[in-house]
Amino acid sequence: MNINGIIWKVKKNLVPDNMTIEQASEFWDNHSVADYPSRIIKLEYIPGEHITFIEIEIQTPKMQNAVVTDDTLIVDLLDGRTISVPIAWYPRLLYGTQKERENWRLIGDGEGIHWPELDEDISVENILFGRHSGESQRSLEKWLEGRKKTEVDSAR
Repeated sequence: MNINGIIWKVKKNLVPDNMTIEQASEFWDNHSVADYPSRIIKLEYIPGEHITFIEIEIQTPKMQNAVVTDDTLIVDLLDGRTISVPIAWYPRLLYGTQKERENWRLIGDGEGIHWPELDEDISVENILFGRHSGESQRSLEKWLEGRKKTEVDSAR
């Protein structure tokens, strides 16, 4: 299944039919969603009927290039698509200089981008799902204040 350019592979009934709810619960207690990166896990129990263990594997496309203009982040994906989003979604890019915006590197084998001078990381998944920066206003203000202090110190 392909939704928003994300490949979703759904596997159902991964729990043997003869597994009890206690055994399934023990399995779940010994595993967490963190054990399954980029996956959604669901354990369903219907009393007297069955136990279903559903694993949805999410395969996010990889990126190969990025360009940041005055108002847009443009990302080229390995599958040939180009995605663009407003940099207003990512305030550190918005407040960064063009030189800082141009200094980026791919991270996670193309799963995201890192801007070292801006201390900003953005994943392909977040771009595709339209997720804006999760940074709090307080954190952004602290970061901006630090930038002002650095600019004043550099001017001396």
